[in-house]
Amino acid sequence: MCCFAQPIVSVTETNLFARLSEHGTQFLAYQMQYESEKPNAMILPLPVVPNGDEEGVQFISLEKYDDLFKDLDRGF
Repeated sequence: MCCFAQPIVSVTETNLFARLSEHGTQFLAYQMQYESEKPNAMILPLPVVPNGDEEGVQFISLEKYDDLFKDLDRGF
């Protein structure tokens, strides 16, 4: 579940994908729509190795893959 830095009006269309890799790492994709009256920031807590550093998290842009969750849904 995510948190926001400022009050929001609504959150809808939430999609979440999480899987462990064969290397013991985790993939996490999160998508949602939100409405806010002011500029805002979403805060998404992530599971990390205790006492790990910033290199323990890698971000992969999926902005060009608009259909990720549609494609995943076809598997059900």
